[in-house]
Amino acid sequence: MEVVWKMRVTTKENGTYVLQIEDWSKNYPGTFPFGNTLAAYPVSKVNIEGAFSPKCGDIFRCEFNFPNHELALDAAETIAFRDGELSWYTQYLRKREYLPCITGKLE
Repeated sequence: MEVVWKMRVTTKENGTYVLQIEDWSKNYPGTFPFGNTLAAYPVSKVNIEGAFSPKCGDIFRCEFNFPNHELALDAAETIAFRDGELSWYTQYLRKREYLPCITGKLE
């Protein structure tokens, strides 16, 4: 895996965290397009059951898999420079069970 874009961002919804675009295409050719994964490391707003699941107040990794690099980059730049939020992109969230960690809303 190669990090192709990385930045520390601050948003209203999730505070300050690391946001990066990752390229998994060399590790998994034919599975991932170049640079389509947006990874964020915010603080979880809730507890998720399970030994390795995010806990409230802990930094966790959430991964958004976009159809291509251009959409991942647009999302990253929107979050970093145009007051965007992770919750705007939850349709791309790989682990849907982590949605409450981002939004704070248990469903």
